[in-house]
Amino acid sequence: MATGLARAGGKASGPVLRRAKSAGAAYRLWKLQRQAEVDTADLSGAEQKRMTRFLARNGKDGADTLRRMDSESIQRMFRKTCSIGTFRRAGDGCNQLSEEELQDYAEAVGQADVGLGPFYKKIDDTSVSETAAERFVAETGPAGLRLAVKLDSNAFERLVKIDNDAQDAIVEAWRSDTLEVSTDDAQKAIQRFDSLESAKRTEATRLLEDAGGEGVNLIVRIRNSRLEKILEINTEYSREARSNLAQELSEGDVSVGKIEQFATDYISIRHESGSESIVQDIARQDDVGGPMYEARVAVEVGTDRIDRLSAKVGSSGEKGELDIVLNNGGVIEIKDKEWDQLGVSQFKDVKKKIGASTSYKSMDGNTITYMVRELHVGDKRKTEFLEGMEEKAKEEYGVSIEIKIKDDLDKA
Repeated sequence: MATGLARAGGKASGPVLRRAKSAGAAYRLWKLQRQAEVDTADLSGAEQKRMTRFLARNGKDGADTLRRMDSESIQRMFRKTCSIGTFRRAGDGCNQLSEEELQDYAEAVGQADVGLGPFYKKIDDTSVSETAAERFVAETGPAGLRLAVKLDSNAFERLVKIDNDAQDAIVEAWRSDTLEVSTDDAQKAIQRFDSLESAKRTEATRLLEDAGGEGVNLIVRIRNSRLEKILEINTEYSREARSNLAQELSEGDVSVGKIEQFATDYISIRHESGSESIVQDIARQDDVGGPMYEARVAVEVGTDRIDRLSAKVGSSGEKGELDIVLNNGGVIEIKDKEWDQLGVSQFKDVKKKIGASTSYKSMDGNTITYMVRELHVGDKRKTEFLEGMEEKAKEEYGVSIEIKIKDDLDKA
């Protein structure tokens, strides 16, 4: 540690104390310097002035911070700064910190409660400039410094070099209350960010801003190629949908495999009319399994056979919605839930879809096929149920509709 006034005496402290505006303030600064144990003789006049501002603003906490630092770290912290404006970390024209940035940096150091030695060693071990690393801390605060000293050199260098918004999002997610994020996961997230093109990095940043630690969990657990597809989804509800997927994954309500499959499926059908409604449903529903399975079935059906997805019936959908309408007029309804019986609930569901189908267009001679992920109903009961529903369609709507229930597509 530097041993300041004990060695430097009054001569060293003089230039600092002369800047105090009253005797009381001068005494207070003198006490803080003694507590800080800084050898001010090693500092230039400008550096002493900046240290004075730091102590005046941060008091005992600031003195405690300086006492824990070695002489080299103190000199690096208070060295010459820019004289104009505040430069963003990625800004041009200045290779030093502005006064405002230095103050933010000093405050972050004071609050982080970590030594600066490992931080500067990490800078020395990488191609990161000292100014860029300090600007990163000035912007992201004490959490940014705490994360920086925990990262390996490769992740540290990547983090300092990526864009400002991404830096902020990663640091905030690392300290997020929504889900604990390990340093290892933070490093993986940084590597993923660094590999993304600009537009997808922007979407990944928004995901972290919206979902915090849950967003990191999504980013690091799915494969790179699938992550890029998830970030490529571009509708009005994409941002909300990604956040909801992150939450559902963290809570164990949907698997990594299903999210990866959905990413591939949706990109395959995104140009189909109505596909954006699938994303809207994922954004708005607690159970995302249904719309994800709808995308899976649509791919299996084949886009060449599909007329429209998520067709709303009525002027504003008041008469219901049909999951998939085929070119031949047939309808496919998607059920992600298990059906272990054909009772009142299923009766009401099928009856409602018959009404919606006949309102959408003439269904005479066409089919309504229910795709059920898991169907545990005997053939006899299934036959009785379907015949009864087809008869009801004939009686109530005067149309002949073939109703099918399947647990595999079989060219529905």
